[in-house]
Amino acid sequence: MQRALIIKEYGDPEIAGAIVEGMTRRVIPLDESELTAVKREVVRLRAQSELRAYGDSRRFEMAKRELARKYSTKPQNRVTGAILAVWALLWLGIYSAYDYLSAWNRS
Repeated sequence: MQRALIIKEYGDPEIAGAIVEGMTRRVIPLDESELTAVKREVVRLRAQSELRAYGDSRRFEMAKRELARKYSTKPQNRVTGAILAVWALLWLGIYSAYDYLSAWNRS
């Protein structure tokens, strides 16, 4: 397979020259020792990012637990829940009676 690249430089010569140089630069192949050094560096960077990702997920879980502890509401016991339900039903009855009497008064 043969390839061709045609570039027309236009505009600022510094920018166009940098683009042309980046595209036409020759790649020098690595020898075996350089290649193994690059592979070791890639493995080291992947391990570092995996460790960072583990630390990030662990910190996220800790922050989530802390926020849940700080901002959650504790459930009421049965007696308090029953008292609150009676209180709510009492006020519901009062407002219903008020609405009924208001409508009856207007008619």
